[in-house]
Amino acid sequence: MFGLALDIVLLTGSAYWLTSWCRFTRWPDFILSMMILGYAQIVLSLEILSELHQLTATGLLIIHVIFFWGAWLLWRMSHRPRASLNPLPGGKDLLSALREHKALSFLAGAVLLLVLLGAWLIMVTPPNEGDTLLYYLPRVAHWRQNSTLKHISPLSAPQLELPINAELGMLWTVLFTHSDYLVAFISWIAYLGGMLVVYNLTLTSGFSRPQATFTAFSYATFPVVIYQSTSTKNDILLAFFVGAGFYFLLLGLQERRQAPLIFSGMALGIAAGIKAATALVLPAMTLTAFFISGSKGESKKRILPVFWLGACALSFVFLGAYNYILNWARCGDPLGVGWMRGFLTISNPNLKSLWANLGRICYIFVDFSSLPNFLSWPLNTFKAKLAEPIFSLLRMPVFEKASTSREPFSFYRQINHGAGFGLMGFLLLCSILWHIISLPYKNEKGRIHWFIALVSLSYFAAGCLVFKWNWVMTRYFIISMVCGMPLLAFFYPAKKRKISFRAGIIPFILVMVSFYVFIKNSDKPLVSSTSIWTMDSVALRCKNNPQLEPVVRYVEKYLPVGARIGILGIGKEYPLFGRHFERYIIPFPSGKVIDKQALTKQGLDFLIINKSVLSIQPEILLPQKEVAPGIYLISLS
Repeated sequence: MFGLALDIVLLTGSAYWLTSWCRFTRWPDFILSMMILGYAQIVLSLEILSELHQLTATGLLIIHVIFFWGAWLLWRMSHRPRASLNPLPGGKDLLSALREHKALSFLAGAVLLLVLLGAWLIMVTPPNEGDTLLYYLPRVAHWRQNSTLKHISPLSAPQLELPINAELGMLWTVLFTHSDYLVAFISWIAYLGGMLVVYNLTLTSGFSRPQATFTAFSYATFPVVIYQSTSTKNDILLAFFVGAGFYFLLLGLQERRQAPLIFSGMALGIAAGIKAATALVLPAMTLTAFFISGSKGESKKRILPVFWLGACALSFVFLGAYNYILNWARCGDPLGVGWMRGFLTISNPNLKSLWANLGRICYIFVDFSSLPNFLSWPLNTFKAKLAEPIFSLLRMPVFEKASTSREPFSFYRQINHGAGFGLMGFLLLCSILWHIISLPYKNEKGRIHWFIALVSLSYFAAGCLVFKWNWVMTRYFIISMVCGMPLLAFFYPAKKRKISFRAGIIPFILVMVSFYVFIKNSDKPLVSSTSIWTMDSVALRCKNNPQLEPVVRYVEKYLPVGARIGILGIGKEYPLFGRHFERYIIPFPSGKVIDKQALTKQGLDFLIINKSVLSIQPEILLPQKEVAPGIYLISLS
């Protein structure tokens, strides 16, 4: 832990020197830019160490010391600029807003409690989400044991092909702690950062500080955001960087300065290395940049969008392109062999699939799944009976198969994990649509609101066109919500006034729903017949892969620390590594015959196989022990 603390000091120091050099004067800009610079250093350092096959804590410290001294020298050469910031976060205005708006104080206190409870939940429960077991943490474990980010055969397609920047943050914690106890804190920090992004965006859009405070804390109460804040899911991290990129773009255009545009490019470059879906938001942002800069009436300032595009491109090369380049070198396609396009996205998008997805996604945005069952079931039933004739009237092909993955659509099905956006998400979507229909206003403030709606809605529409339907796809649209959150400010009064129904009831409902969602988290439930209090660490780790639980229990009880274990036909293998990565796991491809020579070459001590896998020589199967139905352990030592 000392090494991690020292590295945080180095990252913070170098980010401080560089940000001071950029001469930001407002504390939100300063903090956001430091967060972007800190993560950029982590990504760039790990890419460099990967090329040297030296992914170690020592290597990270050496590189970050170099970055620290380089930033300090640049700061000195720039005559030691200092940031002129308010000593109190947000100054007196924010505190005054909380004092004068009792409903906001109630909402702020509830969100603070959620933040603290989230940190506690991360510490007491292991990461266990489905994608975590499938590829997030397995690839981190394989990178650590091989000391490189380069493609290692025969890992699964998602472990090889998907962008890596979210997992690089997790790897950073693992290299210093030699455990997975802190990996979910990357999402937790993004949860805090997302609130700051929304706060900044709302203020920049011309709303009052109470309204900005309301939108920031409202974002923190969205069910899907609460769920992801204690997980290793990467959507809120992606939304944080895209939202920060959008904010600094607007700030740079409004102030006509290049420094914010550099940070915008860096944030979007990092985001592209988290998910390729970042590309869907760039056309609307580019259009926004050229229109806003063109409206200033100064030809020399119209170069700012070009400068911003250059910053985005350069940042992508150094901070986002690493795994795309590896994919290209391996199979000639930056997206890999097509797993993402075949499983996650529609092969041939068309108007029919777009119309089908628009109906399905708008339907689940009217979200009651985050309410208690005695409320959610009757409300969802009423919603279904109301929606069916509307869909029929509009001829929406909701059961269209080409745009569907996993489970089919149903009017009576609730969203997984209660992980939608709640009724506030639906109100925000309505506000975004209203601003688009209203067309640009005559004043500059109105134009900013229209472009905010444009960026948010364009990503929403592009997602409907590109992504295949599934019951967890609400998380794909956190980007839309973050970029459009300022438009939720219309639902809260701008100035001090007596507590009205609107000003009081909305924060109250948000708080009640958010705490219900927190305790009913399906992966880490606090109140349930299978709550975290009734399960040990192994049961929690295997909650989304229960067939592996007896195997993990046997391995932890009988196999020695440091054992090298080959696996064949075992999916979601992450729990086999151990929480401290005390075992080495080497997967074998199920389509290739495994003989004794291949096993000897890997220096394996044990082999765990699924009996249904036949690509293995019969003499290797003895002696063996069945440790779970159909799964056998073979000792090779």
